[in-house]
Amino acid sequence: MEKYHTLIESANLHFKNADHMIFITYPLLNDPKLMMTIVEKLYTSVLLAIKAILHYDYLYKNISFVPEKEEEQVKLFKEHTVKQYHLGKEILLAIAELKDLVDFRKKSPIEFVRKNNFIVCSAGYTTKTINFQKIKKYAQEIKYFLMQINNVVKNGF
Repeated sequence: MEKYHTLIESANLHFKNADHMIFITYPLLNDPKLMMTIVEKLYTSVLLAIKAILHYDYLYKNISFVPEKEEEQVKLFKEHTVKQYHLGKEILLAIAELKDLVDFRKKSPIEFVRKNNFIVCSAGYTTKTINFQKIKKYAQEIKYFLMQINNVVKNGF
């Protein structure tokens, strides 16, 4: 099995776990603290899908190498893959927002829940708010993105 098959299956699994958390676990527990876990799963799913499509392109000689660093992979994806496979600009925005949330949380000393929103606060008291509607919107965009990537990887564009 090619590396890109393993990567896309892993991306699909992470998305499936996030989707389950969105539509089953979260409504059952109604705990806003789960929101960041869902965001991290969605972001991991996107990164694995990006890596899969880059490995696919490398195998079929559409690109000369696959960068090791995550930032370089996303940059190559934006510059090359989005244009080649006619992927929507919405996914680029969703990727940037998810990355921003994940990075912001890693640096933040304080996070709390207020009115069903999960709020992450930096040391300088700037905040980022996550709510269930945003997460569902991200999931919808990522689901469509994964369908496109699966189509390319499994059917050859």
